[in-house]
Amino acid sequence: MKLCETRWIERLDAVITFKELFVPIFFTLEKIQMDGNREASKKAFTLQQALKNGNFVLAMVVIQEIFSMANSLSIYLQKVNVDLASAMETANNLSTLIKEMRSNVESKFHDLFSTAEHFAKEIGEDIKIPRVTHFQQHRANYELTSAENYYRVSVFIPFIDYLISQLEIRFTKHKNTLSIIQNFIPNKLIKLSENEIETSTEVMSKQWPVVISSCDNIVNKEVLLWKQRWIAAQEDKLPFAFIDAINCCDELLFPKVYQYLKIGATLPVTVASVERSFSTLKRLKSYLRNSTGKIV
Repeated sequence: MKLCETRWIERLDAVITFKELFVPIFFTLEKIQMDGNREASKKAFTLQQALKNGNFVLAMVVIQEIFSMANSLSIYLQKVNVDLASAMETANNLSTLIKEMRSNVESKFHDLFSTAEHFAKEIGEDIKIPRVTHFQQHRANYELTSAENYYRVSVFIPFIDYLISQLEIRFTKHKNTLSIIQNFIPNKLIKLSENEIETSTEVMSKQWPVVISSCDNIVNKEVLLWKQRWIAAQEDKLPFAFIDAINCCDELLFPKVYQYLKIGATLPVTVASVERSFSTLKRLKSYLRNSTGKIV
């Protein structure tokens, strides 16, 4: 089932709504089988059998729990003016929270499994271990004694491990670049020595030689002047983000610093703006409107 592919928050809302209505949906499908026509009864039977599956019930509970933790990050990534530094900080906080869950996986999963068992009992089913064979290619084949242990090892742990790895792949790869370019934000710059400033400008010149082409000595002096501009400022008035720093930077006085800050503010962050634009376009360019033919 595809739920709101380009609307991340609505995906979670759909899962939460489905979980709340899980039992009524199950018995509604049962009623459709008895009262509906042959085609509707057949579809209702297929869907009800899927809802009886222990994998489905447990996956629904686990997804709702994990995606609720990631909800704040999903909302933040859809902002128009989000910058990479803030996104990385939020992603790192989420990763830390999930790693804590991973370290206490037995106690956390016990609570989730109890919730899944409650749903299963309400529809008259039990969560059981799938049949174990000597050779299995299409699903997990762990030889464990209890259903809780089986699903913890085969479903929950792989899911959170995959989520942690995806957060690190999508955000941590920018860490080195970001750690250098953040040095030009005043709240970090005032703490750097002259040697550290020279190292930062050298790395920036190598990373973006076309955009930033100038004498290293001139750039270093300009950055030192930019630093001096903020040394006497109060800590609560120092810019902490790229956008704020750009607004305080005079492009005529600090042209290279201005370029550094613009690069930092425009480093790409994962967003769904393009996908959403195509989703909205379908409202205008529908299939019916694109179809042409003779009017009889």
